[in-house]
Amino acid sequence: MKRVAGGLIGAMLFIGWGCQNWNTELGVVLNRIDGGEMTGDGGPDAGTDAGSDAGCMRQLCLNQSFEAGLSFSPIAVVDQTFMSVGRSPVRRSQLAVFIDGGFTLTTLAPTISGPVGLLAQSPNDYFVAAENGVSVVRDGGTQTSTTCNMPMPSPAWWGVSGNPASTVTFVGDIGRLCTWTADGGFEGIDMQTITDPSASGWLKGVAAFDTGERFIIGDQALLMYWAPPATASVYQHSANKGDMQAIDGPSPDALWAVGQFGMAARWNPVDGGHWLELPLIPGITTDINALWVRTNDDVWLVGGAGLFKHWNGTAWNNVTVEEVDSTVDLKGVRGSGPSDLMVSGTRNLPDGGERGLLLYYRRNP
Repeated sequence: MKRVAGGLIGAMLFIGWGCQNWNTELGVVLNRIDGGEMTGDGGPDAGTDAGSDAGCMRQLCLNQSFEAGLSFSPIAVVDQTFMSVGRSPVRRSQLAVFIDGGFTLTTLAPTISGPVGLLAQSPNDYFVAAENGVSVVRDGGTQTSTTCNMPMPSPAWWGVSGNPASTVTFVGDIGRLCTWTADGGFEGIDMQTITDPSASGWLKGVAAFDTGERFIIGDQALLMYWAPPATASVYQHSANKGDMQAIDGPSPDALWAVGQFGMAARWNPVDGGHWLELPLIPGITTDINALWVRTNDDVWLVGGAGLFKHWNGTAWNNVTVEEVDSTVDLKGVRGSGPSDLMVSGTRNLPDGGERGLLLYYRRNP
């Protein structure tokens, strides 16, 4: 699974930096270019044994703000290329591509607005889930669909995952699922007809693998497993504290789902597979907007009001950086491996406006 970024109309901006391999004795720590610090501070709600976390960042390499009103959300990584999609009230949906120290910023197809999900194979081949439809961009050509060939009403689409070279899955409102294949185009499925019990609410995220397995989350603490052509099985997190909000993992045996008020679960592939509930993540009082799982011992989540946490295999640590405070809503997080991390989001301004930001860090592997 891979994902991409968001940008500005006809603009191109290249930013260089000297991201040196600074030594540090500070433990969980990021050395900023200006000498400030980033720490995973443990904090009062970080859970048992939370404290110094040797997996955190050591240096801020990029701190980029954008025009007022431009808000960035999900991030995709293809090799060492980072991409993120965003929205602007003036320039509609935007795509940013971060390669070798610079951004290219371009406008997406005018038919797409409100992008919330991103999957990428390259900067020229990517898939966008948006509030008004789904979009496939391949070699400069664009395919879009508002309903995925399903009866109205048209749903908003909230998640996308899969193999960009063959089969991609989108999920959305009203229990809708959309499959795109390289040789067959779009096919819509009403998950209410193939789930037990019926899944009729919002489907908020999906993780799809080459095995054909699809793991889906949604409102009312929904956790779903579907391996076509079998009937999809539906599980509800016993805490039932609201919506599951993010799902991610490199494979089914390192797959996590998180939700409101700290609900968390992990897929256990043993004995046919089942969802394993985890202890509530401490200190979650706002929405979780994004999750990145590199391994079961290296998990990152971000959300509203500066929510930024890291699981190091033992405890959840609060990650504190000077660039992120309670005025920042973080909406995307992803790395290309154990030594870097990018986060995206929006800074809420005193006048009621907002300004998008992208932060890129080197971190201690």
